[in-house]
Order: sequence, then C-alpha cells, then structure tokens
Amino acid sequence: MPAKIHPHKRLNKLEGLEKWIYVVGILGPVLTIPQIIKILINKTAVGVSLISWAWYFFASIIFLIYSYKHKLKPLIIAYWAWILVCFIIVIEILIYS
Repeated sequence: MPAKIHPHKRLNKLEGLEKWIYVVGILGPVLTIPQIIKILINKTAVGVSLISWAWYFFASIIFLIYSYKHKLKPLIIAYWAWILVCFIIVIEILIYS
C-alpha cells in the first residue's frame, strides 16, 4: 500500500498551479485576439458561429458569478477577460454577417 501524502504537502504542490492559473486564464482570451482582428480586417464573420460565441459569453458570465461567490480571484480575472473577447466577437458577428 502506498504511503499517504500529508494534506499540507499536497497543498504545497498545488501552490505552483496557483501561479500558472493566472497565465492560463489570461492566455486564452489573449490568443482569441487574432480572431477579433481577422473579422475586423476582413469585414466578414463567415464561418464564425454566433451560437457558439454567444454561448461562451453567457457561460463566462455564469462562471464569473460563481467565481465571485467563491472569491476565486484568478477565475474572476480570467472570466472578465473572456466576457470581453466573447462580447466583441458576438458584436462583430452581428455586424459582419
């Protein structure tokens, strides 16, 4: 039978994850910027799904509320960023479809 890991040691291993969650949480929305730029430059949203991006926007709002309720700062930051990029893409789709 494997030795049990003390709960505090498990938490220490997760502290490194805490730092990465900020990077990952911001990187996703930042990597969506090329999609925003592509729609804006080409003035077309052909092939970009309004249903998908509207859902991502709605889901991000739900996750943001959850994050506030549980005081999860990294997720609050990440979902504000996602709400912003999703909102921009939804508006672009409505304008350029």
